[in-house]
Amino acid sequence: MQFKFCPIENIHIMRSSLNKVLDACELKDPSMNQYLNSLDNTSWLQHIKAVLEAAIFIARAIDVEKKNVLVHCSDGWDRTAQCCSLSSLLLSPYYRSIHGFRMLIEKEWFSFGHKFSDRCGHIRTSDNKEQSPVFLQFIEGVWQLTQLYPTAFEFNERFLMSLHDHSHSCQYGNFIGNCEKDRLDLGVKDRTYSYWNYVLQNVNDFRNPLFRPQSSYASEVLLPTIFPQTLKFWLNMYHRFDSGLLPKENTANTLTHLVDHTIALSDHARLLEKRIRELRFSLENGVTTPTSNEDINELQENQNPTSSIEHDSGSSENELNQTTAESNPPKSNQHLQLLNSLSDVESGISSDYSPKMKPFSPSFILPHQSSLEINDIPTIERIAFELNSIAVDWRTYHAPLHCACSSPFDSAQRKV
Repeated sequence: MQFKFCPIENIHIMRSSLNKVLDACELKDPSMNQYLNSLDNTSWLQHIKAVLEAAIFIARAIDVEKKNVLVHCSDGWDRTAQCCSLSSLLLSPYYRSIHGFRMLIEKEWFSFGHKFSDRCGHIRTSDNKEQSPVFLQFIEGVWQLTQLYPTAFEFNERFLMSLHDHSHSCQYGNFIGNCEKDRLDLGVKDRTYSYWNYVLQNVNDFRNPLFRPQSSYASEVLLPTIFPQTLKFWLNMYHRFDSGLLPKENTANTLTHLVDHTIALSDHARLLEKRIRELRFSLENGVTTPTSNEDINELQENQNPTSSIEHDSGSSENELNQTTAESNPPKSNQHLQLLNSLSDVESGISSDYSPKMKPFSPSFILPHQSSLEINDIPTIERIAFELNSIAVDWRTYHAPLHCACSSPFDSAQRKV
């Protein structure tokens, strides 16, 4: 049996360290020496390094030395949660996904009773000795790992900052209370909204564009070596509202824009390829394409004239059925395959669109086709619209004057 003491300081020293960080960030026009000395006096990065080294020690003992590890601090809901959750993140690729990270937070922080209300200062009192940035240190530890392994995590920096902000905002019930019993007594499940529904509704904003599930780092245990030069000061977290210090667009946000725009262009290319096949099909069958929905309606009326059968003509029922079958020959297998290939699954635009907000009609009709069977064929109006529908709406994720805590409520976010 081996005992290992990890020099992670208590909540009071951590609170004092964070206050010094905030004081350093609020310096007005500091010199280089003033700013660097102020950051050094906070010992903040030393505390982050101590937490990460403890997590790496646990992960190495489990993965390399094949040992069982018991982790415990004075109470079991602060430093224990930090070390266990970070070591789980190092050991299992599942926890590096968005869904897995959610399960990790639920298990190590919510279920094991981290005192969010006390540590985040949800209720202001004259005595704030219980307030401490324990959860923030965990989030920053995760951020430091994402800087070391940028392709191993599905979520991005924006997700981590959102998680920190909403742990203090009281906008979602997940972070209210000091334990599961408090949340049960307060009825937060029925009376508040879930943060995870908000994440799922905006999941594309939280994806890491550099994430590669098949890369070696994303599928194996991470055991980094933490040097003093390894750690970075989280500028986007602590200087997020200093618009003059931050770039207008950072690399991760720009890559996210490029990925979204590439997907939109790919969808549009597939749509245009589909329309080319449809038009080629119409030309091969010698059918013209109407220019508008009015032409289609007229063509349908001419294609399906009203007819009646005289039952007193003396024809037998079998003769009538035979005549009907001859006038409506079955479609060939080749024709069925061609129609089935023209599926809207290939396109990024719904098939029920009509430029004039009318029920969509087919653009050509073959003698043996009904309108229900070919309602996927476009008119010239629709083709012209689709040619001009490429998404070019670019927007920035970085808005230092906008607080993420002001996200609007939505009934779909209710926790059920």
